[in-house]
Amino acid sequence: MEWLQHMREHIAGLESTEPAAENIFKIRRAAPVTETRDSVADREHGPAALQLVYQLADLVRSRESHAAEMESRAQALAKRAVDELKLAETRLRSAENARNAAEASVADANARMGEFESVLEHTEARIAAAEAQLSATFVRAKTAETRAAEAEKALRVLEEAIRTQLVKVRGQASSQSAAAA
Repeated sequence: MEWLQHMREHIAGLESTEPAAENIFKIRRAAPVTETRDSVADREHGPAALQLVYQLADLVRSRESHAAEMESRAQALAKRAVDELKLAETRLRSAENARNAAEASVADANARMGEFESVLEHTEARIAAAEAQLSATFVRAKTAETRAAEAEKALRVLEEAIRTQLVKVRGQASSQSAAAA
């Protein structure tokens, strides 16, 4: 009977183990039975002891099944984590490639911008020179126009003087011809 009580306590102890030690089983040896095997108590408790052994076997199978499930879950979780890590590494490489391409594009754009700035500076210098030439040409044209106006005015004065002289000369020639006649 002590043996039966010991097995019950032992099974109850297995069911109430801590969660951290749920996969560890400690099987203790039972204290030696002081009664003889042929005693009446042993015969009455034989089926109960056998039932306890079956319960213990079921409990061990249940714990092994639970441990196998936990291992399977852990492996699946580890595989998923590795797959996600590989995917993240692929995305990282892709992002790095895109960044490198963008940096190359920016460098190319900066080089083009430098070229455009150089062409712009050259064009601005040419425009400034052309404006200076245009301004000088405008001044020369104004000067030429003023000189032409002055020359035209001088020509009119000269024409008027010549006419006046011609009229005087004609008038004197007519007076001399009338006096001679």
